[in-house]
This record gives sequence, structure tokens and C-alpha cells, in this order.
Amino acid sequence: MSRAETSRLPILDALLEAGPSGASREELMQSSNTSVASFYRIIKPMLNYGIVSEKDRLYRLPLDNLYNYRYKLWRDAERLIELFKDDKGTISCIEAVLGQAKLELKENLQALWLVGSAAHGALTENSDLDFLAVVS
Repeated sequence: MSRAETSRLPILDALLEAGPSGASREELMQSSNTSVASFYRIIKPMLNYGIVSEKDRLYRLPLDNLYNYRYKLWRDAERLIELFKDDKGTISCIEAVLGQAKLELKENLQALWLVGSAAHGALTENSDLDFLAVVS
């Protein structure tokens, strides 16, 4: 990965955190710790290639772009490993839910996303695990 590509990662991460509603330039610069000049140097090619969209002064990461979709999956997997590396019980529960979803939904299961407090690293003793199944 080139230096230019790695400089995009903090902005891509900030866009993922912003979700479908998007984020303003100021929010993205703050979240990614990027200066104005660097922000525009990084965002311009991403806009040109359709990696990022902009409307009403909000930037979004469209997940119908295969690059973005795969990046989100990779980051989600990385987050899961970090969140639960010391919690084998939660990992077992997630694996059980995934196995059951695969069994019941078969080839219709496109993705199973962990959402809610667990996905944001804010699990408490009373938290449950929330999943979003993407099916065809």
C-alpha cells in the first residue's frame, strides 16, 4: 500500500463511523486529525473515483461501491478481534449466531454485521448482541 493510500485510512474510518448520514468536512478533519490542505488533497481523488460522495456539504462512504464494502467488512472483522480478543464467551456466542444464520439462510446470507453497543465497544453486563443480516 502506498503512502497516499494509507493517508486515506483515517478519513475512511471517520466516514465509516459517521454512517449513512455522512459527516461535514470539519467533523471528518477532527475525527481523522487532518489539516484542511491534507483533507482536500486526500478527498479530491476519492470523490473523482466515486469512493466518497458529497451532497449538501456532507461526505458519505457509499457501501454500494465494492471497495468501500470490502473495507467496511475488513474493519468490522478487525474491530471484532480487538473487542473480544480476551472474551472467549462472546466470541463463541458470535460464532454460534453466525453458524445458525448460515444454516438457516444458506446462500441467501450475504453478510452478518454486529451492530449496536457491541460493535461500538460499549458492551455492559446487561448488553445483548445485535446483528444485522444482509440477505439476497
